[in-house]
Amino acid sequence: MALAQIRSSVRKESIKEEVISNYYKLIWEDRPIYVYKFNARKADKTPLTNPFDLREKFYQFMQQHPQLRVAKVNRVVFDEQQYVYTLDPFGCDRFEFSIGKFKGKTDVTLEYKGKLLPDRYGNLTKQYADAYQAIILNGLRITDSQLTADSFYGARNTYVHLPSATFVVQELGPNLRLCIFQGLFLKVKQNIDKQLVVNASLIHRILEKYHMGILEYFLAMHNIEFRGNTEEEIRRRKAKIRGLTFTKKAIDRFNNDMRGKPVSTVYAPRHYKIERLVDEYPNTTRFRTIEGTEETVAGYIYKRYNITLEFPELPLVRMLKSKKNPILIPMECLQISLKPQKHRGDLSGYMDTILKQVRKDPHEFFTGIRDMLKTAQIKDVPEASAMKEFGVSLDRNMIRTEATVLPRPDVTRFAESPTKKVRIVPVYMANNFDGDKGSISTFIGDLKKQFDELIPQNPGQFSVISLEPEMASFDPKRLLDIYKNYERDDQYTLLLIFLPESRLQRDKSRLKFKADLYSQIKTLCDTNRNCGIPNQCINMGTLRRCLGMNAFVLNIVRKIYSRLGGKASLINADFDDAPSVNQLFREYAKNRTMYLGIFSSKSPKKDKIPSVHTMAYNVDPEASCYVGVHAYQRDHKDQIHAFYEMFFECLEGFFAEIGAPQRILIFRGGLSDSVIDEIADYERMQIERAIDKYREDSSFKDEVQKWDPKICYLDVSRSHSRFTVDTGDRVYENIKPGTVIDKDVVETANDFIMASHEGRLGTTRPAEYSLKYSTWPESDILDIKVLCNNLCHLLGRSPYTVALPAPIRMANFLAKRCREFKLANPNMDFDYPNFPESSKNTAYFT
Repeated sequence: MALAQIRSSVRKESIKEEVISNYYKLIWEDRPIYVYKFNARKADKTPLTNPFDLREKFYQFMQQHPQLRVAKVNRVVFDEQQYVYTLDPFGCDRFEFSIGKFKGKTDVTLEYKGKLLPDRYGNLTKQYADAYQAIILNGLRITDSQLTADSFYGARNTYVHLPSATFVVQELGPNLRLCIFQGLFLKVKQNIDKQLVVNASLIHRILEKYHMGILEYFLAMHNIEFRGNTEEEIRRRKAKIRGLTFTKKAIDRFNNDMRGKPVSTVYAPRHYKIERLVDEYPNTTRFRTIEGTEETVAGYIYKRYNITLEFPELPLVRMLKSKKNPILIPMECLQISLKPQKHRGDLSGYMDTILKQVRKDPHEFFTGIRDMLKTAQIKDVPEASAMKEFGVSLDRNMIRTEATVLPRPDVTRFAESPTKKVRIVPVYMANNFDGDKGSISTFIGDLKKQFDELIPQNPGQFSVISLEPEMASFDPKRLLDIYKNYERDDQYTLLLIFLPESRLQRDKSRLKFKADLYSQIKTLCDTNRNCGIPNQCINMGTLRRCLGMNAFVLNIVRKIYSRLGGKASLINADFDDAPSVNQLFREYAKNRTMYLGIFSSKSPKKDKIPSVHTMAYNVDPEASCYVGVHAYQRDHKDQIHAFYEMFFECLEGFFAEIGAPQRILIFRGGLSDSVIDEIADYERMQIERAIDKYREDSSFKDEVQKWDPKICYLDVSRSHSRFTVDTGDRVYENIKPGTVIDKDVVETANDFIMASHEGRLGTTRPAEYSLKYSTWPESDILDIKVLCNNLCHLLGRSPYTVALPAPIRMANFLAKRCREFKLANPNMDFDYPNFPESSKNTAYFT
């Protein structure tokens, strides 16, 4: 079938569907923004290199200077380059004055540089929008209480880097409303109708980052304020909310499922364990302090931590640090950030259940809020009064837009086995050999059974030998000896290593996994200079919990299968009545399409582990098998210094396995919106340079002399957008896998949002694709959405479709593995050129 006919069939099989998204719209007036250059010099005439303290003094100085005080402090902001942006002109083109006295004196110069305005069509330019956001964000953090004689915290640690709009917020004030709007300003999408559309669920990102309480998040996300003529009326409505939300069923579920879970509090970094909810409340429960005074819980929290509880009528949670020291903590002070991550999701889910138990409606994602407001007589305020003086209003809408549901590809599981037979050698390295021996024997039996059932065409392809004697401690020499005893040229030998349960340790203010057995084993096996050793580690704690579960065994089977070059997932069109999306994928496989995922994992500046940049590409036309390259980078920049060398290595690897690629589809991940445009331009130049170099130096000059591959570069990230389908009668369903939204809520005509995976109601978090550049023909660009959806079905270790295409997921896995190497041995050299060839040629990181 011709390519044009296949495309026509895909369009016919696609379904049009109306979807709903909950969005906030920020609408502001066209006001000029005045720009001044800020220069500061010390008494000895040397420039001030760290002006944060000076900015604080400058804001205070503005309140006293007769010419400067015409401008309001909360409408002025600095950027990194010491430019001042203000909505109020200072009244003069140049100011010179001094702050401080004698040796501590600082000479300051303010020079007018012009003003920012929307373009001639009235649209908001990026620089104008960035500056406006920075001013509003800064203004929202400044309250009257912060402008007293106490140290001024308004804008000291908040700045915007223009024109890329990178916000840096190092400390948050106690005002919850300010934190919410800072969340709104993290990311904007510019529309041509002078509006900035901001997704409401973006708030969750900043609340997670700064550990805001779940209750505060729920109420503030919907901008709920209590309105009443008297304190008694407000108290009655709050009590009514409490009575509606805290049903016995919800409380029992919370107590049963969350008992024993470790959790932090907003005001204490130490970790406690949840015991149960109690019938006591912060504003009525009193206790005796160390000083001998009696305080209510709410009063003590305000006095000690300067935290004002939004809902002191909500019950307290009884927490245990030890059996002898129970404490009571307000529910709204529980943090979202728990350990491990699974508990965070559990707690968030159970808290939401309690908070949303207004009506037994399973579709609270869009309807529960209105029910709660109506029942409790709470007024929903669409505008924030704190933003009025900036000429900005907040309007919450449900945007209805048309979406396309792509056909689902037909995926063959366990299509092709590894090229050699596989012998699996179990090795026990935990600390309870006699107790775990029975569990391991059961698991090995299940593993053999699954291999025989899944691969009946090759009986004996996978074999599992008896368990090796216990290895009490990590002994690299013995582990290598075990491998050498079973190693043969005509087979793969894989070590199945059983590890003790992982533990967490506290490193100053953050948690991290110990650089323990797992990291050491992965480093030894994957980076061994003589030969890479195939391996699969299993946590004994996980094995005990999942023993007998078919899904757990299948997960291990898929990982082993993919790691040794087998095709665990294959989109095949070599059969009658193959779906049109399968046929389209086959056409691109015939044209030798290279799918390349690029991912950057940057370390915090205080971390000794360097940043890791990775690339993963397919080594078969059907994009079922991948290998990768990596590079460590000491600085924390987004730009990959070794990009040219890494991409050249990928070209050589693809050429050796398949041939010269005719098309290259690149998925870029791990970058923020503020730097992606700059990085995309840099990487485009490096890609063109590598292609030109390969064309000149290749030993296959006859084949590549006229070789000119077409490049398509996509920025891929998980979107914070949420969508649902209205099926009528207030019944809302989640969007179907393969749903593509490319109108109304996207930034440009070449961007699209795709939900390729299945999710529960209100939880589907789709991927956002932004086309940065392309040399593909216009007709081929229409196929990109189908290719992206198909690639989400080809992650070998997963039996389901995933949210991101397989190349970018594989690059992400590789980055995590490279960090494990450095975690165990930070001073050793794990650069890609020193890797064993057997590791380079397999997906050892999956």
